[in-house]
Formats: sequence, structure tokens, C-alpha cells
Amino acid sequence: MRTNIGRRHSGVRGMFTTRNLVIAAAVGAACSMLFALITYLEVTIQLTLPILYVGFLGIYILIPLLGLALFRLPLAGIIVAGIAGLVGATFTPFGPLLIPFALIYAAVCEAFFVIGRYRQWQWWRFALAGVVVGIATAFSTN
Repeated sequence: MRTNIGRRHSGVRGMFTTRNLVIAAAVGAACSMLFALITYLEVTIQLTLPILYVGFLGIYILIPLLGLALFRLPLAGIIVAGIAGLVGATFTPFGPLLIPFALIYAAVCEAFFVIGRYRQWQWWRFALAGVVVGIATAFSTN
């Protein structure tokens, strides 16, 4: 059984249906719990075992990439990450600073699919987005 999730729509009006937005909100809210868990673990790991900290940076990228893989629509990663940031801001010690952090990661991940005009969804684009964002984050935090 095939659903409408991920099908290409023509024009801006038909891009995100109400159903897609509700599913994006549910995925974003569920991922916000991942944000909350990761931030507490990240602070602990950064203080005790800094070498393992780099591994935690890649987990933040999964949320916008999950939105992109699920919907395969423009701005899907930004919408899912934005909702995850909004909901997750109430549960993390970073608070509202999590929202722009999530949106910046999502925008960088979306850039790899904008290049292909949202028509190419090969696995290597997801991997390349993750590697580039992970390397940029590692250099910016040190």
C-alpha cells in the first residue's frame, strides 16, 4: 500500500498537505526527546571523555535527514527540525538556543538536496550531508 508521503507535487500549494504537516509535527516532537537525551549525555561526555564527544555531534544531523528521507519534499528537514527544536527547547538545558541550532543544521542538510533540485535522493547525498555538517561542527566547537 503506497501513501502520499514523499510523492512529488506540482506547485507550492500542494507541497505540504495537512496530513504531511501533522506527520512532520509528530516526527519532530518524537525527535525532540532525542534532542533532550542527547544534550544531557553530550554535556556529561564532553566533561569526562572529550574524544567521544565528536560521535555525539552526528546524532543531531539525523533529525533533518529523517524529515528529508521521509517526505522527500523541499523544506521537510527544516520543518521537522524546527518542530523538534521548539518542543525540545523546553526539555534541554540549552533552552531556546536549541531552536536556531536545529534550524542551522537543517538548512545545511537541505543545501545538499537543493543542489539536485529535490529530484535526486541517493544515499550518498544523505551521507555527504552528515559528514560535512559533522566536520564543520567539530571544527567550530574546538
